[in-house]
Amino acid sequence: MFMFQTAALPQVRAGKLRALAVSTAQRSPLAPELATVAAAGVPGYEFSGWFGIFAPTATPKEIVNKIAAASVKAVQSPDLRERLSQQGFMPVASGPSSSPPSSEGSREVGARGERGGLQPQD
Repeated sequence: MFMFQTAALPQVRAGKLRALAVSTAQRSPLAPELATVAAAGVPGYEFSGWFGIFAPTATPKEIVNKIAAASVKAVQSPDLRERLSQQGFMPVASGPSSSPPSSEGSREVGARGERGGLQPQD
């Protein structure tokens, strides 16, 4: 089961849930004692969620650029970065030319887990 850290960690710390690893490429600052899945035995495994802002295809480029600039500025602000970090997010600001993670990439992540021997458990 994969969960947001802010939902899982209170349960882990209360002894009601056992965390095995984090799915991101780096250890979490909220739970540095947890290894990454890759370090725990599935080399190359990395999976993380993401959020994005989208606009209709016909949106004028100048509007897209204005929204992107405001978004990047917001994500780079110390206050928002701190608030997001406290919730386990690693804020990354990028512009409209960046490609979002693909569903193809998500399928590859699942296949890597299976190749690495990850199996569902009761």
